[in-house]
Amino acid sequence: MAFIKDNRILIVVMILCLIWIIAAMFSYFSFSAFRWTDKKRGFEIKNVHEEEDASLNFFMTMIIPLLIDDVYTPQGALTFAIIVVLMCALLEKTKLFYANPVLSLLGYRIYTFSFVENSTYGEKTCIGIVQGKLKDHPGSIEFKSIDGNVLYVKEITR
Repeated sequence: MAFIKDNRILIVVMILCLIWIIAAMFSYFSFSAFRWTDKKRGFEIKNVHEEEDASLNFFMTMIIPLLIDDVYTPQGALTFAIIVVLMCALLEKTKLFYANPVLSLLGYRIYTFSFVENSTYGEKTCIGIVQGKLKDHPGSIEFKSIDGNVLYVKEITR
């Protein structure tokens, strides 16, 4: 009982982190199911460029500040909570969720490209999340819109 009384703040932070991990697992499984339904096929893309530093930038600006080691104090826990809330607000406003380093760890790569001919996106530059790697000159692709011009893309192999 003394342990709980002495570490109340740390226990609350740990419970919130556990909830966050469960939510992340739910999001992963939801995204896995999302990839298999309602895709548009047979489109060609051009100007393909891999964004190799997207995850590194995300890691340096978002993850490093979370390395606060005194979350057992009220001030440390509040600082941690404020950083997490601001980080979530920033991701929501900027739509940079696709640069998440967890996607890189799971084998996804980020590409920018435009369609050769597509009435929905026209000549607009799109961002593609691809599991694996696209060829330098991919043939036909299938895609599904995640948000705006951010698409889940898969190369169609013959």
